[in-house]
Amino acid sequence: MVTVIEFLSPANKSGGTSHELYLKKQREVRTSTANLVEIDLVRAGERVLALPKLQIPAAVWDDYLTCVSVAWDNRRIDLYPMPLREPLPVLSIPLRRGDAPVPLDLQELVAKVSTAGRYDDIDYSLPPLPPLSTEDAAWAAALVNAARCK
Repeated sequence: MVTVIEFLSPANKSGGTSHELYLKKQREVRTSTANLVEIDLVRAGERVLALPKLQIPAAVWDDYLTCVSVAWDNRRIDLYPMPLREPLPVLSIPLRRGDAPVPLDLQELVAKVSTAGRYDDIDYSLPPLPPLSTEDAAWAAALVNAARCK
């Protein structure tokens, strides 16, 4: 195994057995020769990224986050904030030491999964949980209204 890419789920972040199993998996990968890429697109729940909570700046606490742990430098953990109002980034996925990273277009991937997975039937008239900030809620409402007008 070269790189593990983990999309965090609500179960990973909500405590209980799934939470503990994820933390065990995270420890196992971090002590192996594999890289770990954690993509957190879940706004609810406890942060479970490999980067310790106290090292995540408060200014990005409400953002989506990606955390990259490179196997050959176990002390290095890179954090990539992904603000709600911006397109998701193209991530550089690490491979073996000396190999060039490969790009992963996260926005394109999420768009394909949303369409193919039939997530396009979500009722966007209901408020999200947890609630958005006042500014983000106004921004989201404008997007929903613009989509309805098409």
